[in-house]
Amino acid sequence: MGINRTAPFHYAGTKEIQGFKIREDSYGYCILGRKRSTEDSSDITFDHLQPYDNAYALQALPAMLYLAILMLVGCVGNSVVCYVYTTKFKRTTSTTYFIVALAVFDLLNCVTGIPYEIIDLRYNYSLGMIADCRIMPFVITYVSISSALILVTVAVDRYRKVCRALRKQASKRAARVAILMCCLVSAIVSAPSLPLYGARTIIIPGGYVNGSECSNADDVIDSLFPVFYNVFQFFVFFSGVVIIIVLYLLIWRQIGQQKDYMTQLTRTPQIHGTREETAQRTSFTGTSQEDGCAAGAENRQISRAGECGAHGNLVMSQRGARSQRTTKMMFLISLVFILSFLPHLGIMAATDINKNLYDNLHGAQVAAYNICQRSFFINSASNPIIYSFCSVNFRRAVRDMIKRKSDKGPIVHLPETGI
Repeated sequence: MGINRTAPFHYAGTKEIQGFKIREDSYGYCILGRKRSTEDSSDITFDHLQPYDNAYALQALPAMLYLAILMLVGCVGNSVVCYVYTTKFKRTTSTTYFIVALAVFDLLNCVTGIPYEIIDLRYNYSLGMIADCRIMPFVITYVSISSALILVTVAVDRYRKVCRALRKQASKRAARVAILMCCLVSAIVSAPSLPLYGARTIIIPGGYVNGSECSNADDVIDSLFPVFYNVFQFFVFFSGVVIIIVLYLLIWRQIGQQKDYMTQLTRTPQIHGTREETAQRTSFTGTSQEDGCAAGAENRQISRAGECGAHGNLVMSQRGARSQRTTKMMFLISLVFILSFLPHLGIMAATDINKNLYDNLHGAQVAAYNICQRSFFINSASNPIIYSFCSVNFRRAVRDMIKRKSDKGPIVHLPETGI
């Protein structure tokens, strides 16, 4: 789930002779310049590479515009999500914590990761000489893995709420601990990216000075370390995908059974139910206390309503529908996350198999390659859009917020959660 780049040029190892960097490649020996600590040499090299940067940026302009749009939508949308879910709903649930955590990570990607990628495309040949190439790839990898782990945790949480509704559910404190654990595990999994990424030399055919991009560092490019780490990332990603798919399949099967059961109830004459029948009805609503089907006094109220006939079924059906909307929303977020990574992972796999596969790209090929390579940023901008379509209360809160800004009216706190 990390980032992986290859430039459409031939790479080779370097060595240093009397203070000069020398590269031996298929074109012969090329002098790259003195050590990077020599300021004059760096300035000359940077000036020489500017035409190459400009030409590449022109070809990659569609990819830069694509990233700029994602950055704008993601910054605005995720800021609104954080504001609405932390200030507009009186009742905070575990799902609320997960939504806010995802929005924070997406906002971090939009504020730091996407601008870095735009700069990388603008200065493709010289960024390795003027920037630290280790920190931002680590941040992007860390954010991606953290988001993936949170989505796995959300899938487990939804499974318990729908398929194990009568059992004890995760509290708000448990949700905070789970998010913290996801962050810690992500930091450990992302740590190998620090020595992996760095300045990588770009051989310019016929040039007396070669470029330097931010990618897999020259020190490790010829080793098996990048391959092993990419395989490890593939394993982590597809393990999470399998867990998410299996859990949501079980959830949708349970929801189908709930619908069949509620349909049967509406067709069957209602009589005063026993306590066992009431418990069975409650279990088939697929909700927990946090999603609306409360335990204790509220559950007894639902039981009494259920014994009265259709009114009780309507109450349980409404609360079950709310839980199903939440599940649908979180499923769509997980699905978009998975699909957004597929083009990027495809490029990673193809590069591991053939390192020269994407050499000598030109024109629209450069733009298409860079868009696919950075496809995973789509999920950082898409979540607020999904909330807008799936959450009635979120739409209402945003609409009231916009209306209040224009009318300057009082702040109104919605009584429900954000689903």
